[in-house]
Amino acid sequence: MFQTYVSCHLWDLVDEGIDEVLGRLKGEAGADGVSVTVACPRVGLLRPHRGVSPRTFRSEGGLQFQPNKDAYAATRLRPVVAEWLRKTNPLAAVAEGCERLGLSLRGRIVGCHSEALASRHEFVAVKDVFGDLHPAWLCPSNPDVREYLRALVSDLSTSYPFAALEIEAASFPPAGGRNWGRETCADLGPTGEWLLGLCFCESCRQAATGEGIDAAAAARAATVLL
Repeated sequence: MFQTYVSCHLWDLVDEGIDEVLGRLKGEAGADGVSVTVACPRVGLLRPHRGVSPRTFRSEGGLQFQPNKDAYAATRLRPVVAEWLRKTNPLAAVAEGCERLGLSLRGRIVGCHSEALASRHEFVAVKDVFGDLHPAWLCPSNPDVREYLRALVSDLSTSYPFAALEIEAASFPPAGGRNWGRETCADLGPTGEWLLGLCFCESCRQAATGEGIDAAAAARAATVLL
């Protein structure tokens, strides 16, 4: 059956009042549910609400809820909660409000794009052929990253009444984001850009070796060309 979901940020719901916004979405917009971001990278967004200050909402990103720490006991990565939350947990209030109004709740997880985790756990960051770490992207080949994402999904699905969890960016950086703001030679060309975007971290090298690829030779060839 066709359903209409409205995508919301938790800080916007808090700004205008969770119950008030959910009521408007249900009554005025006729929405069947809401989709909220529960894990995201750094943000800098305009707050289009009256009476809020500052007008630009800035956050280093991280989890947009208070995690159940027991869910991550077996992981080497420790969850990082977005600093704007402090000790509050508006996701719980949103879940309760949705249940009262008969709205479905979905959660959006931005998987491997996370400055908060990459800066604290450098051993899971994407690494180029020169050994430089990506400051905002986790390597999806790293088993610790996979274990953390499984724990995150488990935590959310058991702690909140989500109808679905949507996972995006559970991948390597997109082509446009591989150089993460650094300047490169103008004549690097598409081949050079592609090579510079490859991950040569220990996990990727091990996976390549397991597929019969000479990772060390590939790294030497890429280094020489670049």
